[in-house]
Amino acid sequence: MPHDGWAIFTAATSRLTEARLEAAGLNAPSLFITAEDIPVGKSAPNCYSEPTLRLGKNVTRCVVFEDAPAGIQSGRAAGAEVVAVTQRVHS
Repeated sequence: MPHDGWAIFTAATSRLTEARLEAAGLNAPSLFITAEDIPVGKSAPNCYSEPTLRLGKNVTRCVVFEDAPAGIQSGRAAGAEVVAVTQRVHS
């Protein structure tokens, strides 16, 4: 995936998100929005429509990966395709 073709929008803090990215061996994308940057949280649809505008993309052509019901609702209300992550597997 191109570096500017994806974004992180999370209700987690930037510190926690950076730690998770590092643990996964991933670099942060060009658009990185965390709890400190969110004036209105999930389940508001603009949680996803605004970041996609910053990427220069149409939200209806984006895929949201979400593990929280409020985030799933936000993504759907914004018009994005939503992949619901419903279970974490620990090894």
